Amino acid sequence: MHLYTLCHEKCLALVLPGIFLARRTHVTSISSRGRAAPSEVLFMASPMKRALETIKPLAAAVNKPVLVHPESYEIGGLYRKGPDGVFYGAPGLSTREISDRVLPQADARMLPAGLAWNHAALAEGKETTAQAAARAERLASWLRSEVVGRPPSSTTGGQRTLVMVSHSDFIGLTIKALLGLPVRADPALHTDNVSLTHLFLPPAPAADAAGHGDHGVLRYLNRPAEAGDL
Repeated sequence: MHLYTLCHEKCLALVLPGIFLARRTHVTSISSRGRAAPSEVLFMASPMKRALETIKPLAAAVNKPVLVHPESYEIGGLYRKGPDGVFYGAPGLSTREISDRVLPQADARMLPAGLAWNHAALAEGKETTAQAAARAERLASWLRSEVVGRPPSSTTGGQRTLVMVSHSDFIGLTIKALLGLPVRADPALHTDNVSLTHLFLPPAPAADAAGHGDHGVLRYLNRPAEAGDL
C-alpha cells in the first residue's frame, strides 16, 4: 500500500485538489505483469479542525468520503491551562459539528456519536509524550490490519493508496511505528508543514533469517507540495 502523509496547513489545502485532479484522482502502480494499474484511493484525517480544513477542498474536488480517525490527532490533544497551572482537557468538535460545519464528506463512524470526538480523554488533561507514542503504535497497528492488510476493491485490482492528513509531530511517531523503529519523540523523521511524505507498506512485514522485518520503504520525506508530484 502507498501511504501519503500530509501535515495540516491552509496553503497546502489550496494545492491538494490540483495535484490529485491532475492525476485523475488515481495514483497508478505497477502490477505484477509490469503494467500500470489504477490504485484505490482512500482519504483519512485527524479530527482536529485544522486537519479537516486542510483536506476539505480535496474531498470536495474528488467527491470522496474522508475517514475521521479518533487516534490521529496531534501530540498532547486538546487542552487548556487552568488558573492553578494544571492542563485540563478541552472538548473538540462533535460528530455533527464536523459534518455540518467543517467537512460534509466526513465519515465519522469511528467517533462517539453526538459527543466531542475526544470525549473519552477529557478527564485525562494534556496527553504525555509516552501516551502519544502508545497511540501511534495503536494507529500503526490499525493501519496494518484494516487498510494495508485488506485487498483493494475488485474494480481496481491495483495497489491501495491512503492519503492521511494529520500533524507534524504525530506523523513522525506514526511513521516510526509503521517502519518498525523505536517510537519516541526526537528529530528523526520529523515532517514539515506544507510537505508530502510517501511510504510503501507491504501487505505483511516479512522477517529474514536474522529476524529482521521488512516493514516498508520510505520513498521520500518532506517533499514540497508545490512540486505537485505524487
